[in-house]
Amino acid sequence: MRCLKMFFCKTLQEISAENCMPPERKVKLASDMISAAAQKEAALAAVLEAISKIIVEEPVEWITLVPGASYQVTSQSPNIQTIIFIAKTDIGVTGGTISAFVDGDELESTSSITETPTSFNFILGTPYPTSMVTLRNTGTVTVHIANVVAS
Repeated sequence: MRCLKMFFCKTLQEISAENCMPPERKVKLASDMISAAAQKEAALAAVLEAISKIIVEEPVEWITLVPGASYQVTSQSPNIQTIIFIAKTDIGVTGGTISAFVDGDELESTSSITETPTSFNFILGTPYPTSMVTLRNTGTVTVHIANVVAS
């Protein structure tokens, strides 16, 4: 970039300072400047394309829960106290609700889930057997959950 800046400045000074410079020389210098600018743009485009290939986001696998549907929480641990997950609704829909149930009893709830994926953290307190813990859509709209981690 610094070399290009020096080239452009020097060339512009040369064109403006030389009153007796032949028109062909001025055209050649202007052509060189345009070529240098185009090559800079092409090089930047190549760098941006290479960067886009490096940054790879893992696709999120959403679990769809219609109103009343449940998701059985799983964990490597036999007992869990915390559930962390991401939730969202369909585009243009708001007011989703997800609740954590232990053996049929509601312990924790979140409301106002929107189309923007948001992270939630349910702290259940007492450790509960993993097999007894579920997440349930207790609202009236479809909710999508992902990245459920119980510990």
